[in-house]
Amino acid sequence: MKKNLKIFRIIWQIIFILAFFGISYFSSNKLINEYFFSIQFMPSLIGLLLNFTILFLIFTVINFFLLFLFGRIYCSLFCPMGILQDFFEFLYAKIRILKSNIHINSRKTLYISFSVFILFLISFVFNLKVITSALEPYSISSKITFMIKSVFSDTNITIIVYILLLYITILFSSLIIRKRFFCLYMCPTGFIFRILSKFSAMKLSIKNSVCIECGKCEVTCKTSCINIEEQNIENSLCIRCFNCMAICPTDAISFGFKYLKQNKTMNDNNIVNRRNFLKKLGSIFFLLLFSGIIRIKNFIPQSHTFDKTKTFPPGGNTLNKYLNNCINCFRCVEVCPTNVLQPAANYPVLDYEESFCDYFCNDCSRVCPTDALTYISLKEKQKTALGKSGLDKNICVVYAKNQSCGACAEICPTGAVHMIAYKKNLKAPEIDNSKCVGCGSCEYACPTRPVRAIKVEPFKNHKKLQIKEQKVEKEIKEEKFPF
Repeated sequence: MKKNLKIFRIIWQIIFILAFFGISYFSSNKLINEYFFSIQFMPSLIGLLLNFTILFLIFTVINFFLLFLFGRIYCSLFCPMGILQDFFEFLYAKIRILKSNIHINSRKTLYISFSVFILFLISFVFNLKVITSALEPYSISSKITFMIKSVFSDTNITIIVYILLLYITILFSSLIIRKRFFCLYMCPTGFIFRILSKFSAMKLSIKNSVCIECGKCEVTCKTSCINIEEQNIENSLCIRCFNCMAICPTDAISFGFKYLKQNKTMNDNNIVNRRNFLKKLGSIFFLLLFSGIIRIKNFIPQSHTFDKTKTFPPGGNTLNKYLNNCINCFRCVEVCPTNVLQPAANYPVLDYEESFCDYFCNDCSRVCPTDALTYISLKEKQKTALGKSGLDKNICVVYAKNQSCGACAEICPTGAVHMIAYKKNLKAPEIDNSKCVGCGSCEYACPTRPVRAIKVEPFKNHKKLQIKEQKVEKEIKEEKFPF
């Protein structure tokens, strides 16, 4: 039975990580994506505190329920970063470069992880997403899927991809020094779980009368939470991998409802009870403080951290909402079919020199885990203006050089850019911004260099257009492309 727990964990991890990498590619269903990614602890908690929804509430409650019942089982079963670390640990062990874990001073790891957690909080409140996304486990895992797509698709490999590759290589190389290095020292989710899992109902414990002190459990432990000399397991560090139970030759390690050791006196019990009560109060205060700090973010203007010349994706609705909720996980960048969504240090942006936003696509809003991009139906998206177009006639080839061109009008999906009679047989582009959705098709198609003659000026708040539905495909095919 004890070995079955480990086998179940491994099978579950394989299924989960394959689903994590594949679901955004193979499923266009919003609900499947929403429910699957909402199990991720930090995105759901941030989404709940900043943009309350019933879905975020349900999954946050589920995560806390699992935590207070089983302990840090989330770290083994639902954290993609944790599962990836286990995979690399397995590889390192096979090629014999993985060092055996020994018990470490938990206070030292606590001080380091606390310092990193404070850095994460400060960075999140002041929108230093380059730091928060380098520490939040879901963001890191999503960036790995983005890198895989970059390598095996037509996506331009930018400097950010190389920086990510270097950082992730360093992260997984740290496992050679210590198993679950990221979880012990760097993970903000791991720190929260460490504080709260002390009060989980089910715990791992060592039966002193049965233990032969062989040390196998201490060596196989992923988080160095077993001290074989004192025959003690620090459950706040334990991630419930159950390796120790599977390897123990005498079945000395058990998992169940354990509160106090049986050999304690009544006086000892009273002291422990008082300590536990104070610890619980401290944990409640910690949760309230964390929630309050995250909520403060809603009242701090964030627009100064965003490049005003860039457009933010559909579903963002308002710039402040997008900036507040985005964790820079690159999930939207990963699924963008035209690659107009480009990664950046702080936030993904629409780069119309690189491509254009597909009029018939709403994939980015489908996969966002924090509601930074609220799901927007295709019909609604086609009536949402991300910005307005402007034409510089001084550099437009028709107006400036009297040359025939209609690239912008040809590609415009709404007819906002259209051709009018100009000189003799020449037709020139004109813009009707009452129809413009700011998709950037015109800017992308414009042949003038280095500056495009037609550009999209982004809105700080997206606007709803009052336009009739059009048979766009038919309109586009009416004229041949001028080049």
